Amino acid sequence: MTTREGGEDDGDTTWRSLLWTVDVLSRSFEVAHSPEAVRSRRSAASSEDGGSPEGPAAYGLDAYDDAGAYRRWLAEIDTAGGAGPVPPSALAVSLVVASPGEDPEGLRRCVSSVSSQTHPAWELILWDDEELRPEVRRALEDLAESDSRITVVAPGHQPAGGHGLELLARTSGALVALLDPAGELTPEALATVAWTAEREPDADVLYSDEDELDEDGLPVHPRFKPGWSPELLLACPYVGHLTAVRRSVLDAAYGSVPTTPSVDAPAPSATEGHPGAALHHDVALRATERARRVVHIPRVLYRARRDGRGGATLGASGYEAARRVVAGALARRGRTASVEPGLLPGSFRVRWPVERTATVSVIIPFRDEGPMLRACVDALGDGAGHDRFEVVLVDNGSVEPETLAVCELLCRRPGVRLLEHPGPFNWSAINNAAAATCGSDVLLFMNNDVVARGDGWMRAMLEHAQRPEIGAVGCRLLYPDGTVQHAGVVLGMHVLAGHVMCGLPGDLPGYTGWAKLVKDYAAVSAACMMCRRSVFEELGGFDESYAVAFNDVDFCLRLGRAGYRVVYTPYAELVHHESRTRGMSGFYGDYQAFLGAWTDVVRAGDPFYNVNLSRLDLRCILRPLDEDGRWETLLSRLTSSSGR
Repeated sequence: MTTREGGEDDGDTTWRSLLWTVDVLSRSFEVAHSPEAVRSRRSAASSEDGGSPEGPAAYGLDAYDDAGAYRRWLAEIDTAGGAGPVPPSALAVSLVVASPGEDPEGLRRCVSSVSSQTHPAWELILWDDEELRPEVRRALEDLAESDSRITVVAPGHQPAGGHGLELLARTSGALVALLDPAGELTPEALATVAWTAEREPDADVLYSDEDELDEDGLPVHPRFKPGWSPELLLACPYVGHLTAVRRSVLDAAYGSVPTTPSVDAPAPSATEGHPGAALHHDVALRATERARRVVHIPRVLYRARRDGRGGATLGASGYEAARRVVAGALARRGRTASVEPGLLPGSFRVRWPVERTATVSVIIPFRDEGPMLRACVDALGDGAGHDRFEVVLVDNGSVEPETLAVCELLCRRPGVRLLEHPGPFNWSAINNAAAATCGSDVLLFMNNDVVARGDGWMRAMLEHAQRPEIGAVGCRLLYPDGTVQHAGVVLGMHVLAGHVMCGLPGDLPGYTGWAKLVKDYAAVSAACMMCRRSVFEELGGFDESYAVAFNDVDFCLRLGRAGYRVVYTPYAELVHHESRTRGMSGFYGDYQAFLGAWTDVVRAGDPFYNVNLSRLDLRCILRPLDEDGRWETLLSRLTSSSGR
């Protein structure tokens, strides 16, 4: 698309210098992917503990894969004094182990981590399965005798829903959490959860970050999770460990669980016979449905052992049970949708129904570049998965004869019309003017350098756009070489906002699978963004003070402020021919407008990212301990230079 003309103050050398710094940050991704840098990382990965010379190393190891960097990062935190002591709390925490597993030593380590908690007000309830190996049963007996706060429940009548619900019914603490025997709590885990719950009394569900312990007991694979994302929880049990639920919410979610037969017993749960990951997912889904607030604690409080089942991951035997858990959640909510396997093992794709009568207007602004425009339009009908759409071409002053000829040919096609919008380029104004001529149910804003590919891409976006709680839907955009151009926008990335995981090889899942999972984001790119027309009009369209940049981010943030959610779906995949090295310099007016409106929101941090991940690198690497100061300095200088 054409860049903005004019509007710069040639005398504002400070402003230009600062924007040059931001542009350098944007371009630094290209430097990081030079052949020399890739070879260097491959060499380092082959010699680093936990590293690998293939796969993610070719892109640059992220926080999950770079074991050596993670250990150094933890050591730096310890040297700096760690997170500090946790204030005491009187809240009691009940822990439930629904299955002791088959490893008695692992079970002992798990229980030992509970006994070593700095928070004394806890109870632990273990299930004594009648089919346990003798050595596991002996371990249970020893553990029960070691601490009066540990209770072993012998086999007996199982209420509807299985023994997992019986164990939950026996808890007495104000907070209840499921614990996997193939993992361990960090010493201040329960203290942190209890103190957070006491400090935030409306937090009904709390979940933490986690990592793993390798065969040598060394920490690897940190899972720094995003803030509360309803879409991500439907796609996978991402909240994992440590997740605590207020007992009152748990009671409301499951009702009274009888310990003796009763005609009033609830119907069998989807978790019956599967006390592991499916039960964890079921509890998380039910509890978050009733929670006043879901709070993420961005601190590693749980460590899964790689030699065990580890966290809430799904094995093949439990996949169908877990699928029924997600389907059950949709049924409880009165939503008609099916649940299919997702793009990653153990993940799910919720297929929302689409109204066959729904109409879509595809709005494509352009100026010349006739062959590119034709390629964009030609690809729309190839496997879109929905055929009730029109194409609205908006000409912003094309002069090339070839482009005019292309427009004449395209407009002969049914459902294609042309609008003229001459004058200086203003992306927001152009799209607003085009949207005002549309009577369709849904608007799809698309750049002329985007080419659709794959089957069902439009339907995949429409599934979410039709949902009343969703304000905008973004898609997965790839560069022509197959690397990721867009899989969601993170506030504060590269100081103001940036495309997370940009440059990721398309076959890789991204940090903890984010690139291939449906997920909530603060914003998505309007290079291909779908929105209901009623919602677009409710917000007054795009803010025309953003001629080139930040118009989509501003729109998405206003959607969030209005109570709508913004969703990214990897099931709509298109190719974006945007130049990788275009940078962000030159859009001075847009920077100023965005800073004036959203500086405080950006400074507060993106709720769908994680404070432990870098905002100055797109690859989700660990945030250096000094990064916040550097980031704040850049933002403060930009803000002061914008005249705010």
